[in-house]
Amino acid sequence: MRRTLHQCETELTDIRHTDIQRGDGIGFESFDEYGGEHGKPFVSIRRGYPVYIAALPHAGKSEFLFEILINLSKFHGYKHAIYSGEEGSAAEVYVQIIEKCVGKAYRTKTNKGVLSSFAMSELELATAKHLVGEHFFVLDDTTDCTPKQFCAEFAQW
Repeated sequence: MRRTLHQCETELTDIRHTDIQRGDGIGFESFDEYGGEHGKPFVSIRRGYPVYIAALPHAGKSEFLFEILINLSKFHGYKHAIYSGEEGSAAEVYVQIIEKCVGKAYRTKTNKGVLSSFAMSELELATAKHLVGEHFFVLDDTTDCTPKQFCAEFAQW
């Protein structure tokens, strides 16, 4: 619905006389620290508002985003629905998120079939699966649905 400036006058007055409203920190000290001329966090996420991350291909957008999502889940209880056609199947996306949670390789073998000494333990895997299962919902890359269907699917979760 279109609103004129005059129709927003009360809200505009309220905004003028309140502090800047920031969202939740993203779990990185350099972004969450207070600074700037108003002493507010440099970066924060507000529930209900979109977040856009843009960069050149293969610049690490998904890697950075997954780190932020994990931190928002751990520190603020956020839940996330992910569709990433570039990252592979839902299982492959879950592997990436689990690896980020633990900070170790998911696979128990190297590319030559040798047991990896860098793989996460079963306990680390179980702990990460619990967090990821509670806070992440991944649509498979073969999913074909409208935004309305996507929201309905997420709401059921």
